[in-house]
Amino acid sequence: MRAERFHFQSRGGHRLAALLDLPADTPSAYALFAHCFTCGKDVLAAKRIAEGLVERGIAVLRFDFTGLGASEGEFANTTFSSNVADLVAAGPGGTRVIPAAEFFTGPYSTALAADEILTEIRLPVWPGGHAFTEFSRVHANFAVVAVAALVELDGDGDGDRIRRAALALAGVAPSPVRATAAERALAGAPADAATIRAAADAALYRAKEAGRNRVEKASAAD
Repeated sequence: MRAERFHFQSRGGHRLAALLDLPADTPSAYALFAHCFTCGKDVLAAKRIAEGLVERGIAVLRFDFTGLGASEGEFANTTFSSNVADLVAAGPGGTRVIPAAEFFTGPYSTALAADEILTEIRLPVWPGGHAFTEFSRVHANFAVVAVAALVELDGDGDGDRIRRAALALAGVAPSPVRATAAERALAGAPADAATIRAAADAALYRAKEAGRNRVEKASAAD
């Protein structure tokens, strides 16, 4: 296993020590080793994992996080966010923003490239209430189906109307889906049982539609 030692600069301005393990031939891929944030690049476990990947033709970049090993900085001053920033600095492509609706692309798959990691989730402030429920065969196990809801009321007593709502369904399609028809049924409507039933019917139709699309895509693939 060949190894090249070098340094790169962190976002905090510190000089970080890195090691690139290379296979004998041209690498088939490159891996950025995100080992534990309190371990250095030279720990035995990291070395053995890198060796295993190199044997399979994959080059591995491992480095000492800020304040560890041969890297500059004070480890006592680091945080999870600063360690993630070190990983971003080590990556090849910088950063980009992916809209939430485009992030999930299928079962256990996302829009992230092979050399990318998720470092931040931005959530707009929602002044209303929220709820999440799921059905699973075993409590706290993988959900068969789940629903998440955000609802903002226009008022603070009897006769409230729903100002806006956001609903998401999981387990009914290869990736989570928005129940937009149900959201439209709720927006501006009275916050009563009849409105909830109408929105539930719209959400059920969306779930069935997503399920049909899932079956059709699977049949086309076969």
